[in-house]
Amino acid sequence: MQNVTMHSSPRTPILEKITEFSKLTRFQSNFVPVSMVTFLGAYVTNPGAWQSWVQSPPFWAAYMIIQSVTAASMVVNDIQDIEVDRINNPQRPLVRRTITKREAKLLVCCLYSIVSYLGIRYLPPVLDPFWSGSLFLITIYTPILKRICFIKNLTCATIIASTVPFMGFATLNPTIMTVPDLHWMWFTTGLLFESSMYTELLLDISDKEGDEIMNIPTVPVIFGKRLAALLIFSILQFGYYLAVLSALEWNNPAVFLTMVVTHVPLSFNLLRVWHNDFNRKTIKESVKFTTVSLFLYLMIVLFFINT
Repeated sequence: MQNVTMHSSPRTPILEKITEFSKLTRFQSNFVPVSMVTFLGAYVTNPGAWQSWVQSPPFWAAYMIIQSVTAASMVVNDIQDIEVDRINNPQRPLVRRTITKREAKLLVCCLYSIVSYLGIRYLPPVLDPFWSGSLFLITIYTPILKRICFIKNLTCATIIASTVPFMGFATLNPTIMTVPDLHWMWFTTGLLFESSMYTELLLDISDKEGDEIMNIPTVPVIFGKRLAALLIFSILQFGYYLAVLSALEWNNPAVFLTMVVTHVPLSFNLLRVWHNDFNRKTIKESVKFTTVSLFLYLMIVLFFINT
């Protein structure tokens, strides 16, 4: 009798390529948080009409623009940072050569084209600076802005935080452009900016060794990990102070709840990172938890903002 050995069927080259492109754009890790941010930005700006704008082409065009800009920024950064990633992230597709540099550049061109088409076709001209400015910033980010200490962090946080007004304005009547809930829109924008700075600086602490070798002047490289952590703590405290002022001014208990689900866990995780001597695993866990805080914030907004 012949022995028959069962083998699991290997993935096809096309499936493997799609998987590597997904890794290159970090689609799997970014899809959920980016989706939450886009919906959050729209809802805090225009909560009363969500049944209408959630079905509108401008909302979904803006959503696809944010997803495409995020993916493009990941690819552009990887193209420029191949040598740094050999030290900090050796598993990246361009380092492992599962995706060629030419293929990555073609993907960036496709994503830029999608953003431009959707922006011109479906969004009002007043939103052109948002998406075109984002494309410009991610293009010059790695070769220019990333080499300027702290400016790189401000740039990333600004692009991410601008998602809130961008998505909010995409839900409005283009002939009126009146924001129903301006207070919550700017409050959420500030909170997202603060969380983004937290994440960016923590990732810089995690990548300090590789950035130091490649002469990239990040805050941890120039001032050390502990001073970088103190800067993060100062940003969190400033955000907490503004949130308290907003809560007192609006006399709204929902604002106090947002502080509990955002500032408290972020501060706690920062202390964990400090006490674990800036361990990469602890930093990774702390960065991931920002998605949980964002989800909890979204839940508070859905339940407590008047519709």
